[in-house]
Parts: sequence; structure tokens; C-alpha cells
Amino acid sequence: MKELKILWLQGQGCSGCSISLLQSSYPSLEEFVETSLRELKININFHPLFMPLNFLDEGGISKLLCDPQSDNFLFIIEGSIPTRDSDKNLTLHIEGEEIPFAKYIEKISLKALAVMAVGTCASFGGINALDPDLTGARGVREILGSNHRSRKGLPVINVPGCPPHPDWILGTLLDIILYILDIGTPIELDEYNRPKRFYARTVHESCPLAGFFSETIFAKKFGEQGCLLALGCKGPVAYGDCPERKWNGGVSSCMISGSVCIGCTEPGFPREFMPFIYYPPKPLPLIFPPPASVVQLYGLYGRSMWEELLKKKTRLGGQA
Repeated sequence: MKELKILWLQGQGCSGCSISLLQSSYPSLEEFVETSLRELKININFHPLFMPLNFLDEGGISKLLCDPQSDNFLFIIEGSIPTRDSDKNLTLHIEGEEIPFAKYIEKISLKALAVMAVGTCASFGGINALDPDLTGARGVREILGSNHRSRKGLPVINVPGCPPHPDWILGTLLDIILYILDIGTPIELDEYNRPKRFYARTVHESCPLAGFFSETIFAKKFGEQGCLLALGCKGPVAYGDCPERKWNGGVSSCMISGSVCIGCTEPGFPREFMPFIYYPPKPLPLIFPPPASVVQLYGLYGRSMWEELLKKKTRLGGQA
């Protein structure tokens, strides 16, 4: 294999994942693409946002999408896939035919060496799946099925986040490429097909404010010193290495900047994590009970999320 092509398509989304990718620093997207591995050239064959308008005419795009020119390509999807009235909500115009996006994904995925869903919308449906979910927005894995395997034997690999960190995207891409070249180790995935390399621990575990949590010191308002759990932080039930990896070239992250974690890497986002900001219905006491009691007392999470928090053995009361 001398060239590995990347076919990147967008479903229902805001292009935020692509914009995040453009902010990658170490390496930059340009460096990633220009670096060859075992003389393998990486080529983003098609991306609706990155391609100049005059790169291909409609016929050229149609031909490219109909036949990605070879079987040596990775298929990346950004944005959710509509399943309700799919012939009206999102279609591709290919060789004079209108093809529903979901059907196109099913067809092309059979040829791909690997299929990667970038962003929470592509991974789990995301914001587009919020009630009333008029389009029946779904993630790629729901469309292809949990038993789907690519030509290289890989399941759909999810890289969620709203948006995902650029390192998560490029790092996962690199792992896939190394695996395809038979010079990498198998990609470890969690129960939601997220790479454990980036999603193995909760946001809370690497949060710089976790010490306040253990000492039951909670901020009562934004800007005040303390753990942000009482203000709605979802760090204990959200997975990702955001606090230690940091964003914008290693500058900051949600909690470091004074905000809360909104749980954007999780399957239930945003439906199960709203409201993002929680304001206690009455003043918080000067002396806090143990952390578990705080969560129960003020109903920061519903019963199901509380049970999930316990199931995942989140550190409560200073215990792992």
C-alpha cells in the first residue's frame, strides 16, 4: 500500500469537530498528513469543509463518492445520521441519484479498512437526538450495527466529544493506521467503542479540583474556590483526559477555566446531562455532609445517574 485515502463526510452537525481538528498543535493536521509511515502517503481524499469549492466539479465529486478509487481508504463520519424520512432529511446526489445518507454509509462502510465516528453526534446521536428528535438522529454504530467489522476486522471506533479534542482524533487515526500497517498493537476500546487511550478514566479523576471534592469543599457560586460538583459538574460520570491534556495547545480545560464538565463525551449527552449548570434550590450549608450525601440531598443527578456513578466506582469520600 503506497497511499491511504481518507474519505470524510458530514451528516447532521455544525462542523465543530472539523474546526477542532484544525486547531491541532502537536502535530498539526498538515504535519500529520505530510508525515509518511513506511513510505505510506496519507491523503484526505475528500472533506466537504477542507476542499476548495473548485477542487472538483459535481461530476467529479459524484464519481469520487460512488467509488473512492480504491479499497485502501478510511471512512470518517462527522455528525449524526437521520433515520426518519431519510430520503428528505439528508441525501447525497451521486450520479444523478438521490441516496439517503444512512444507506450510503451502509454501502461504503463495507469497502473501508476502518470506520471512525468523530464527535458525539456521529458516535451517539448527540444534540440532534434531543426530543422531539424530528429526524431520528442516530450514531454510526447504530446504523451499521454492533457486529459491524471493517475490512481490517475493526468495529466502528467512536471518538466522542462536543467537540472532541484534536489529539483524540489524530491519535486515534494514528493508532488505526499503525494497526492497518501491522506495526501497532490492537486498539483497546471501552464498552462504547471509545479508545481507552483517551477515555479510560473519568474527568473527575484527573481534575485539578478533585482534592476539594475529597475534603468536601464545594463552591457555592462560580469563581469561588472548591469542587464544582454542587454547581452541576458531570466530571464523576464523564470519561476523557481533558483536565490533564488541556485544550488550545495545552492552555486550559473546562474546570480550569472555571466552568463545569457538561459530560459531552457520554452516550446520553446532552439529554441526560441537562441542565448543564445547576443552581441549588436553597442555600448550601456552611458545613457539608459526606460527598455522597451532598449528591443525594440536592438531587444533582437522577437516581439512574447516581447508580451509574456508584457502579463505575467513582471516588467518593476519598475512596477509589
